Amino acid sequence: MVESQTIWMMGIDWGRQHHQACVMGADGKVLGNQSFVHSGDGLTQLVQWCLQLTASTPSAVRVGIETPHGAVVSTLLSDGFEVYSINPLQSNRFRDRHSPVGAKDDRRDAWVLADALRTELNAFRQLSTKDESHSRLFQLLRDYNQLMDIRKVSRLGVDSSSKTSMCVIYQLGYRTFKHRHRMFSRYGGKIIQEFI
Repeated sequence: MVESQTIWMMGIDWGRQHHQACVMGADGKVLGNQSFVHSGDGLTQLVQWCLQLTASTPSAVRVGIETPHGAVVSTLLSDGFEVYSINPLQSNRFRDRHSPVGAKDDRRDAWVLADALRTELNAFRQLSTKDESHSRLFQLLRDYNQLMDIRKVSRLGVDSSSKTSMCVIYQLGYRTFKHRHRMFSRYGGKIIQEFI
């Protein structure tokens, strides 16, 4: 007889400065809540905390989050977690089930995502590393096109010597370089081969 593996749910309320995570079992019992800083070390702590809390492998943990891309999603996918994305408007409807409209509460939002993942898995879209690599490629292409538009405008005689224009050009150039570097260092250029 094959023993079934226990499945755990983790809801992550994503934020620019920090992320709030809630882990619960298939029965709805909360194992823990924790806040993590949005940094490489913070994401490593998030993964370690979840695996220690559940005493399981990443493949046994389903993660619900309101964004289909970014550092959090990339880290979780590369570590082997099952990551599911949900539209923030749908998430608001799940939140309304449990409490009336009120002030923002990150702990409650993380709990709502974990519980919704437990009860309404079909409302979420499962992400894959291919989704993340395509997302990064499109970000790179978007930034490149914006940079080329700025270059065209500067050739037409628009004042490109202003601090604002130079700041925008610098930011787009840096973002393009950063995405390109991240994509090639992480995927070894494999994603480009899919589009050739």
